Amino acid sequence: WHCPCPVGHWCHAVCPVEGFVLLAACFLSLCHPSVTLAPTAPCSPKHALFLFTDGEVRNTKEVLDLVKTNAGSHRCFSFGIGEGASTALISGVAKQAGGHAQFITGQDRMQPKVMQSLRFALQAAVVDISVKWNVPKEVSVTPLSPPIRVLFQGQRALLYAQLTGESSGDTEGSVTVKYSLAEQPVENQLSFSLKPAEDTGLTVHRLGARTLIRSLEVEEREQDGEKEGVKEKVVELSVQSGVSSAFTAFIAVHKGDEEALQGQLLRRQVPTPNCGPMGMADNSNCMY
Repeated sequence: WHCPCPVGHWCHAVCPVEGFVLLAACFLSLCHPSVTLAPTAPCSPKHALFLFTDGEVRNTKEVLDLVKTNAGSHRCFSFGIGEGASTALISGVAKQAGGHAQFITGQDRMQPKVMQSLRFALQAAVVDISVKWNVPKEVSVTPLSPPIRVLFQGQRALLYAQLTGESSGDTEGSVTVKYSLAEQPVENQLSFSLKPAEDTGLTVHRLGARTLIRSLEVEEREQDGEKEGVKEKVVELSVQSGVSSAFTAFIAVHKGDEEALQGQLLRRQVPTPNCGPMGMADNSNCMY
């Protein structure tokens, strides 16, 4: 774990990243006033914690609880190094503390990703994000995307929602997005038609289902499977939408004899172009 000192230097300590050792390191950085540092941005009272780990952690829930408790004064930026890094820990730390998670695998270079997170830490972020749907009373709205806690400069977010019902009068609805940037309130409104478009296909439906499935998977992982019905809901939604999940898989069938193909699953790294935070093209490896 690393933390910048008020005089502009970096103080750091290296500890074995496992179990309560990591918890102790986070506790020292989050709770000790002489270790936690200068504000991350002129408009923000929060301090930045950069967490690097390359393995599994036995007490992920305790670490996340500690980070959540101190989220009001700290913003955590986490980095998972290698294939063995804990996704639940890396993503959970960033989510609970309004930071950003990065995964460094394969031939990825660490420096660009660290510099990106450092730029995020040194600038004001969009916070206090709220979304309000304005539709006729005959229409109900079910959000499919998890709430957005923070957005940094150059980031984009997609919000999916399911509209049910039919309006007999109004043909338009609107969505209002409110947020705070540099302690200044901002409000934007977007109008949309309530009349279904013809022959749109199922692409958007599957994207919405995929978003909800991923959100439920994170919820199930954070609860260690203790919350009932989450896994069953994921499986049901996956089968209905035709979108794979952590608990379902596609089965290939040979059309000639209609028998399932036997053999081990193969994992391939497929380079795909990604757009970086400043609009620069970047190559990422997607796993299939």
